Amino acid sequence: MSKGLDGAVFTAAGLSEPSNGKVYQLWLQVGGRMRPAGLMDPDRTDTVTLLDGPVAQASGMGITLEPAGGSVQPTSSPLALVAFAPA
Repeated sequence: MSKGLDGAVFTAAGLSEPSNGKVYQLWLQVGGRMRPAGLMDPDRTDTVTLLDGPVAQASGMGITLEPAGGSVQPTSSPLALVAFAPA
């Protein structure tokens, strides 16, 4: 994550394949709310994904398992949450 470049990537290795009709979705935590930041390729268990959107104001990111096509807000508890270090 780079606040100076206002971008971040998520890397993963050895993820379980999501069940049919599901996809891993990434989120940025901004002002206490989660906003969509992209979908991971459901056919890859090792991946590098550029998060969609600016990260300079984000305090962290999360990952959830969502219906194919993604969701506008998380529909389940996060599988993981990562806090970004303060600037």
